[in-house]
Amino acid sequence: VEIINPAPVGGSSGQIFLDVSCPNILVDASVVNGNFSAGQIVSGMATETGSTGDPVFSSSGLPSSVNMAANGAAGGSIDTIGVFNLMISVLDQYGCSGASFTTMNITCQTDITIKPNLNMTIPAGSPVNGNAVARNCIGSKTYSATGLPTGVTIDSNTGNYSGSPTVTGTYFPNVKVTDKNGCFAVDIDT
Repeated sequence: VEIINPAPVGGSSGQIFLDVSCPNILVDASVVNGNFSAGQIVSGMATETGSTGDPVFSSSGLPSSVNMAANGAAGGSIDTIGVFNLMISVLDQYGCSGASFTTMNITCQTDITIKPNLNMTIPAGSPVNGNAVARNCIGSKTYSATGLPTGVTIDSNTGNYSGSPTVTGTYFPNVKVTDKNGCFAVDIDT
């Protein structure tokens, strides 16, 4: 800004400098910060202080199943595991910005269960019918079993048992289900 004195004689002129800077904008991204489990629902708001007008939020690094709206609303159902380094930023009407750098540490869900459904007495050579049932897996499931009687298998995609035992005895198989993230549960049918 330059101000000139229009006085005809003995007047002076000079310059006044006005420095306009952005305020310190603080972003609170606690809604997506910390420890989470696969399958957990994320729901809440990122907030900010110090901006002018209606700020616009943006994010980078979030898992694909979690999103953040321009108003800071975060939501989604976590469908993956891992460590996600995030940047949550805000931009105000004058182009001033602030950001928060945070981490989502997502671990396996703890509520995966499997029920082997193989507690039965059958004569050698008779067909085995039944299936393992898994709950709270994310995405595709893979079944496996160890300790099954000779001649009996488990279908890795469906959990269905098939075959006929050829050796008599008492068996306590370990039946396992693993989801798309490698999260699993194991049960022993006794």
